[in-house]
Order: sequence, then C-alpha cells, then structure tokens
Amino acid sequence: MFCLFGAHLEKGEGRLERMKHTHPKRYEYVMGGGEFNNEGMWIPNNKGLGFKFVVDWLNENGNMNIKY
Repeated sequence: MFCLFGAHLEKGEGRLERMKHTHPKRYEYVMGGGEFNNEGMWIPNNKGLGFKFVVDWLNENGNMNIKY
C-alpha cells in the first residue's frame, strides 16, 4: 500500500488517490510528517512518513506526474 514503485505509470485514479478514499487515516499518516535529519536526509517522524514531500519532489524533478 505504501510502495510508490510504478505509481507514475498508473492511468486514472492512482493508488494514493484510492488510499485517500478507502483508508483516510493511513493516507494522512503516509502523506504527512517527515523531516530532514542532521545529515540532510528526508526521514519519517512521529507525524508521518512524509510522502507528500517525496512525491512533490519526484513530480518536480523527475517529471513523474504522480497524483495524490
């Protein structure tokens, strides 16, 4: 459910969009949170996994067009 492998290839409603409707609490945890550690790495925190930052970065820098 949390894997983004191949998410850029999905047509129509993607897995993140489906999770938003079918598992809203998990969606909020997966998309929310995240922070940079002392070494500059993006890591999960107690607020969530931080996928929104990751997906936004992939969409902007990798032209992935992953919908959430």
